[in-house]
Amino acid sequence: MNQLTQAQLDSINQMQAEERYDYFISTLLEQKQVWGLSSDSGWLILPDEDEEHLPVWPHAELAQAWAMGDFADCQPKAITLDEWLDKWLPGMIEDGLLIAACPGTDNDSIIVAADELLDELREAGDGQA
Repeated sequence: MNQLTQAQLDSINQMQAEERYDYFISTLLEQKQVWGLSSDSGWLILPDEDEEHLPVWPHAELAQAWAMGDFADCQPKAITLDEWLDKWLPGMIEDGLLIAACPGTDNDSIIVAADELLDELREAGDGQA
């Protein structure tokens, strides 16, 4: 995949959370991978009251934009679509971990349960077969 230009990054980050979510789904299915942030301590998990969210993005550059401040020690790390569908999402369902889909630079994102995302990806993926 080609690296995103700054104009493309800006355009994606200017989308409303719902638009970024739709973009996340279609790009994940097209690119066949998702990106999270990882450090020596493990994957970045964001606490929010009584829930925890795993932030993920469809491009490494979007994830990298988050790797600053408190998260400066994190690096984008890819997860293949097969691994995401077969291992990650079922494990997140079991653990009750939610997904923050494509958070923008404004920190706004759609928070989705792993079982809902799994169903949506499988349904959308069937349409692409």
